[in-house]
Amino acid sequence: MSDSSISIVPTILEYPNHIVKAKEILAWLIAEKIVEAEPSDCTLGASNGYAVAKGASKVVLYPEELPFDTITNGLDVVTELTVFHPGENIDEDDEEMNFPESNLGFTFWNWPEFTDEFINEFRMRLNCEITIVYCRI
Repeated sequence: MSDSSISIVPTILEYPNHIVKAKEILAWLIAEKIVEAEPSDCTLGASNGYAVAKGASKVVLYPEELPFDTITNGLDVVTELTVFHPGENIDEDDEEMNFPESNLGFTFWNWPEFTDEFINEFRMRLNCEITIVYCRI
């Protein structure tokens, strides 16, 4: 089985005060018990992430598909300039491959699709438009 991710990315290339905003968003997700407070080895390519927590069931469309029994199951908070791309899902016939790029992003590993309410809350907290990137590797 391959891994997948969902990234929530502001449409701002250089998000102002991105480290402060990353900490704010993480604090909100921890307070809502969507992710665990203690960093752990639960993401791909990151030193440490924040594992899925029980409150995540209220922000996804299919709570039964949350990856509680999977090693790679956490949130990777990205705070350096990164291009967020769909991995294997790239359509080579698509001449307009515009992948979002930002110095701030939130990548959830192996989570099912989010509710519209959760996406809207993220948009409100970031105070800008966002792009959702679905990746399979």
